[in-house]
Amino acid sequence: MIDFARTWASFGGPPNDAILIRFGMSPTRFTVRLREIVAETDRSNDFIGALRKVGPQPDRAEPID
Repeated sequence: MIDFARTWASFGGPPNDAILIRFGMSPTRFTVRLREIVAETDRSNDFIGALRKVGPQPDRAEPID
């Protein structure tokens, strides 16, 4: 999951459909799970530190039904 996030980081994060296809979860759930993983990971890694600041972007958020 971290490698996937790292791959898409320079593009502003992965597209919603790529998250669904790869992980079978919503972008919001992906972000929550990624933060859980990051919290359990070595904090000395600069990329991991940057991921802690990542959250759903308003233009990438899931539509509300």
